[in-house]
Amino acid sequence: MTVDVAIPSFRKPESLIFTLLTLHRHSAASIGTVWITDDSSDDGTLDVLRDPALAERLHPWRLDLHETRRRGGSGNTLVTPAMALRLLGPGLAAGHRLRSAYFLLTRGLFQPQSIRYERALARSRAEFVLLLHDDVEIRGDVATFMERRMETDPRLAIAGPLGQCWRCGLASGCAPEFILAGGRPTPDWPVTPPPASLRRRRRDRACRINEWCCMIRVAAARELARDGIHFGNNEDGGDIGAYWFASAIARGWRFTDPFRPDGSDPWFLHPWQGHSGRSVWADQGNGRKRYDAAMIRARIADEFGFVCREKPGP
Repeated sequence: MTVDVAIPSFRKPESLIFTLLTLHRHSAASIGTVWITDDSSDDGTLDVLRDPALAERLHPWRLDLHETRRRGGSGNTLVTPAMALRLLGPGLAAGHRLRSAYFLLTRGLFQPQSIRYERALARSRAEFVLLLHDDVEIRGDVATFMERRMETDPRLAIAGPLGQCWRCGLASGCAPEFILAGGRPTPDWPVTPPPASLRRRRRDRACRINEWCCMIRVAAARELARDGIHFGNNEDGGDIGAYWFASAIARGWRFTDPFRPDGSDPWFLHPWQGHSGRSVWADQGNGRKRYDAAMIRARIADEFGFVCREKPGP
């Protein structure tokens, strides 16, 4: 059964192309449509991705390239009607309601096509969508591997690497293996407290399947979307995918990490450039990193014989 792929884009087309070429090397026959959502790069990124030679090189895949109205690089928080009711509903302190009203005015109301991954999950005709980041090197037929795992249980909503342990205040007494074996660190799991460094913020939903290489069951995504819960929306104080994960668990959907206990190295490397893609845009604790487009173009040419189009000059 063919799966689709969804991958976000923001000003790093070379890195995205490298990820897709490594996926194509191993999973060309397993994938139908690649849904690329660009967060209004406005710097020539779309010209690179629209290169007809790229579409030819990635045959037989169909490329669907969509540009959002919101500039980003780490995902966008968009207010759904359901989210607005939670933010402005009764029982909240006046100060919180004021902050929420400001949030609504400054961040905008519901624009589903601007939510990361939403276009793919709403329009795909496949049963499963593989979500990828643009800083992943694929090393095996991960699409088929994850699809087969998803097919073992019709209630599996998501498969991928489990755990945001570095962001969780329960990490000292918990681990992904414990969760996968049915253990629960608190009755409120997967709602988990943040570490001390983040305790000034609201309690974070930190435990989840990480989306840099995961597979979503489209039926589960659409069930949650009908209630305004969209994968890719940074909603309710949680990281991308965290609120969605908690909501799916509450509805009786299940999850799996097919990369444990053997590890993900045979299947993918994240991040392959020595730093995460997010580190190009923000300091994640060890300084901002430089995006080396020339190095990536050289590697693409060397490994795949493909000449990646350069962005137009200023």
